[in-house]
Amino acid sequence: NAFKNKNGQYIANVSFDDIYALFEFDKNLKNIILKYCLEIETIIKSIMANQISRVYGIQILTFGVASSYYGLLKQSDRQAIAKYFKISDKLLKQILKNLTTIRNITAHSDRLYNYTSKFYLSFKLIDENYVKSDNITNLYMVIRCMEKLLTKEQYEELYNAICEEVIKLGEKLKSIDVSEITKIIGFPMNKN
Repeated sequence: NAFKNKNGQYIANVSFDDIYALFEFDKNLKNIILKYCLEIETIIKSIMANQISRVYGIQILTFGVASSYYGLLKQSDRQAIAKYFKISDKLLKQILKNLTTIRNITAHSDRLYNYTSKFYLSFKLIDENYVKSDNITNLYMVIRCMEKLLTKEQYEELYNAICEEVIKLGEKLKSIDVSEITKIIGFPMNKN
């Protein structure tokens, strides 16, 4: 929790308004992310349905199933699908695992801003300058990976909408600086 110290106690001067502002931020963040996850889901399902039905005659129904099927496909099929996005089949598999988890978080009212995952993400292929001391995937990393699966315009809308929410949150928080939240999300400290 952003408002607790390492001992699990609330930091000084935390108000209900601060906690509610973070709750509202996370709710809005989930809505933004879900909108673009659904866009990606449509694209992935269309491309996979085309590839799989052409080769195997199988229809895909959900994003979770599409993500699972992707990992089970022959490498040549995975490569044909990944080629559409100009990324490796391995990276697309990693992105899909994380996006499936994030989509479930957005749909089931769990907290999103502090998302972490042990699903490894070859993030150096996305941003070679991003510095991270562990192998834990964070929300910022997944957002940046969405750039590979969305159109340039869609990604700019996504990123700008998130930045607007961060600015709104920063205006509401009194007990902590918004940089504490962007740090939890995983934003590089020079980007807010």
